[in-house]
Amino acid sequence: MDKKQLIIILSFLGFILVAAFVISGIRGAMTGAVSAENCIIECYSNQNCDDNDNCTLDGCAYPGSCAAKCTYINKQDCSQQK
Repeated sequence: MDKKQLIIILSFLGFILVAAFVISGIRGAMTGAVSAENCIIECYSNQNCDDNDNCTLDGCAYPGSCAAKCTYINKQDCSQQK
């Protein structure tokens, strides 16, 4: 392999590395993918979902993830005292 071929190969590899760095900086903007930094996390634990209603069981499904959601299950035979 002569110097000219080596320079071409190294230049191509350099181009690939720069392109990968630029694309990773764009994240999901080109594909529409959602990155973890852009999601809204609704809850991290069951305590984050407390609705101050004694007639519901409050919980956090998938805590700390982009899919995290508060859940509220009505208790049977519960009369709220006001």
